[in-house]
Amino acid sequence: MEAPGGTALVEESLDEALEFRRAMRKVDDEYGNDDWWFKVWGPDDLTDEGLDKRDAWTLQADENWHGFGAIEEGFNLLDPIKATILTPGLNVAGDFEDSGIPAAIVAKYLAEHGVVIEKTGLYSFFIMFTIGITKGRWNTMVTALQQFKDDYDKNVPLWRILPDFIQQYPQYERVGLQDLCDKIHAIYTQNNVAKLTTSMYLSDLVPAMIDRCFCSNGA
Repeated sequence: MEAPGGTALVEESLDEALEFRRAMRKVDDEYGNDDWWFKVWGPDDLTDEGLDKRDAWTLQADENWHGFGAIEEGFNLLDPIKATILTPGLNVAGDFEDSGIPAAIVAKYLAEHGVVIEKTGLYSFFIMFTIGITKGRWNTMVTALQQFKDDYDKNVPLWRILPDFIQQYPQYERVGLQDLCDKIHAIYTQNNVAKLTTSMYLSDLVPAMIDRCFCSNGA
């Protein structure tokens, strides 16, 4: 990782990450305000080319895009190479929308189309632009996401687009992709799963069993 080679490799990863973000925004602009598309979580005012300055990735208090409220100024920084893609259905305030696309369904779709992602949340999934990820690789994912949107809008039956999944769960073969998203989104909304999953990590942990050590000498 020594300079100049290491520096060039890191800069290339940053450049590819920003080009991916710009490509996703370009697709969003092409679909227009009356249509839906996946969002990439991050600041709204990225430059049109090149690497942004460090300040562009610093989270400022009460900015709408991050939803963290009155955070400490200049303390938190978003790593550009870590891209969180947001699916429709849940806003940054934790409120459910009328319709939504759970990220687990998108992840399964991408996996069956040759794109494996890092981590998945309720309405978001994560990819990281490590050294070696090229435009060809992330462009494949953008294309797969566009295909997902097309299949979702047409409510294509699952047997046509998720053959591996249907092989395990044949009862879903005639269910449409949009219908499946609607059903799971309704369950998430009715049970307020977003609040539940947040409370899991914020609530006090109470041991269900007392920890004891039983040694061979009976102590």
